[in-house]
Amino acid sequence: NHDETLNAQEETKKRIFEIAEELEYEVRAQKKRRRKLKIGVFYSYSPEEELQDPYYLYIRDGVEGRLNELGFHNVSLLPVNGPEDYQRLESVDSIIVIGKKSFLEENVYFKNLKNVIFVDYDFDYHKYDCVLSDFTDAVTMAMDYMTECGMRKIGYIGSWDYVNDFSNDRFIRKMDSRQEAFEKYAELKELTYKPYLYIGEKFTRAVGYELAQKAIQSGQLPEAFLIGADPMAMGVYRAFSEAGIRIGKDIRMISIDNIEDTEYLSPPLTTVMIQAYQMGRCAVDLLEQRLAGRTVPVKVVLPASLVV
Repeated sequence: NHDETLNAQEETKKRIFEIAEELEYEVRAQKKRRRKLKIGVFYSYSPEEELQDPYYLYIRDGVEGRLNELGFHNVSLLPVNGPEDYQRLESVDSIIVIGKKSFLEENVYFKNLKNVIFVDYDFDYHKYDCVLSDFTDAVTMAMDYMTECGMRKIGYIGSWDYVNDFSNDRFIRKMDSRQEAFEKYAELKELTYKPYLYIGEKFTRAVGYELAQKAIQSGQLPEAFLIGADPMAMGVYRAFSEAGIRIGKDIRMISIDNIEDTEYLSPPLTTVMIQAYQMGRCAVDLLEQRLAGRTVPVKVVLPASLVV
């Protein structure tokens, strides 16, 4: 951008301009707006948990990147620990809630918020904007792919789903939408699946490894496994490898997420892409629309796509 305040050697500048011209880059001067609205990004996952299962990390990256692009610089990251954190809402005007969190709508701090956008959870789409992944679509894509490959005995390795009831610091456990979609599909297509169903507490490598070991120890494996999330699949790979079970030959696998590491597994893992990063960006765009005057709540569901 020919910014004279940047300190770079002339040789470096020359190389950059030459490469930019070669790659046909366009320079568009743009002044970022600075917005006065105080925005909170609510999340409840530690950095360690986000690395174990980066789904919510990708969402948060999308949120923060889009906020910055739109000139929202007065942003507060608000980690959630329990009901005592309600008072932290006093410092913001609007919040983007990442993950499954249930709020007490009568709470004075929550009621005073101008806008609330939920990401990955439909708290109440009659009142609040929300952005969701279509996990049912993702499971259908994965199962269609495996049945077209001739698989009839298909197992599932996944986790329970948990909703953080922010009002009383407890978690509500329920069947995850991926497992629900898997069982409905298997019943509809009359597949053999019940002996090969393994459900843990988190979508992490460690849990995937533990559940795969249980499957191996059972002495009966299906022709293929659908894994609820890519991090779990990495743990499954390790367990099968240690047991001498050849993935792609002795057993087939497909997963959901499409995190970067999957293409470097051996063999590379077929997976269904969930648009986590775009979910975060979309949440900010919904907030922008609210600030522009939209009053009707919007529910956005982003599609999945198969990555073979």
